[in-house]
Amino acid sequence: MEKHSDKLNFTMKQIFFLFLVILLLSSCKIDKKNSCKCLKYNNPSKMELYADSLKRVGDLKTAILVYKTEYAIKPNKRTAYSLAYSYSLMWDMDSSLYYLKKATLCDSSIYRIYDASLFPLINTNEWKTFANRQMDKFEINHGKFGNRDLVNKLMLIRIKDQAYYWHAFTKPDSAAVYWAKKIELNKENVLEIKKIIKTYGWPTRKLVGIDALSVVFSVLQHSSDYEFVKEMRPQLKRLAESDSLFLPQYALLDDRINVREGKKQLYGSQPSYDSIKKVYYLDNVVFPDSLDIRRKKMGLSPIKEYLKQWNAELRIYD
Repeated sequence: MEKHSDKLNFTMKQIFFLFLVILLLSSCKIDKKNSCKCLKYNNPSKMELYADSLKRVGDLKTAILVYKTEYAIKPNKRTAYSLAYSYSLMWDMDSSLYYLKKATLCDSSIYRIYDASLFPLINTNEWKTFANRQMDKFEINHGKFGNRDLVNKLMLIRIKDQAYYWHAFTKPDSAAVYWAKKIELNKENVLEIKKIIKTYGWPTRKLVGIDALSVVFSVLQHSSDYEFVKEMRPQLKRLAESDSLFLPQYALLDDRINVREGKKQLYGSQPSYDSIKKVYYLDNVVFPDSLDIRRKKMGLSPIKEYLKQWNAELRIYD
């Protein structure tokens, strides 16, 4: 009975993928018909959510097949970006750029083209041409950057800061190799950030806009250069006092430094890990009764909502 069930399941999979192949073969006409049209950013369908889940566990080939089927049925911006990211993760630069161009035909934003998945693209001439055109579109629609070259430099650092996470988590047998690459990229990023701060100070919203505003903070969060991280805390505090967008960044950086020094944290942003129960928890907080008041002041969500993201236990009221 069990063998019959396995055979039936396999047959159903074959039928499903045969259906996908038929749709893909018929998608050429649909694709040509929509190739010059602007794509809307749709909410994900069940099929796309399925493709997302395949991508998360490392099955890119099947994920791409499902994304392409969704795109054939209903061409849309979200699926085009998903295809661009997935192809790039497979180091298929031509296919990635093909779908990036479709996704950005009427999209003047820049944050989506600086996704970490596109790391393999950033040193190609085609990417540089594409990114410059997208920057042009952004400035036409949203106004000039204070320093466009600096924005581009920061956004490239943003890609490198997040690169290889997908590979490290979906390829456990090669994880050590990818973490080693990440460490090297983190060191390079810190050196670049030091040069930027020496030249411009900590980049402000007026200088680089909103999309690049969190890059310095993100690099500091991943840096092993503790003295440099600690040196930047006063600068970030001054920025947070004048621009509310920096408040959450300062809260997280302040907590991280305090935890590193064995002190209690003010904002409860750094859970600990219980290796026995195999669960995250929070208990090392100053004045826990007023924690949510402090978090709200810094633009952070209530502590119970935040810990849900970690599936963490709240132990500070024991």
